[in-house]
Amino acid sequence: MDLGRAIKDRVLEGEDVLVYDTRLGKRVSLSAALKRGMVDRMTGEYIDRDTGSRIEAKEAAKMGLLAVVGEWQYHGEIGNLRL
Repeated sequence: MDLGRAIKDRVLEGEDVLVYDTRLGKRVSLSAALKRGMVDRMTGEYIDRDTGSRIEAKEAAKMGLLAVVGEWQYHGEIGNLRL
């Protein structure tokens, strides 16, 4: 399962993912990012709120915009979760 699918299917929730908020200049929880419209729950994509551009979760993770944290973080792979 890839990162975007894990977000979409709610395998990763709340504090499992940190999302970089470009407006605040800091990371926020996935829960906060979903409320602020920074992540599309249906696709798992990162959304730049200033431009409206969308970035696939895997690419956003490579860019440092999404980060899997806590017990889920394990050498870039969590069971079948591919980053």
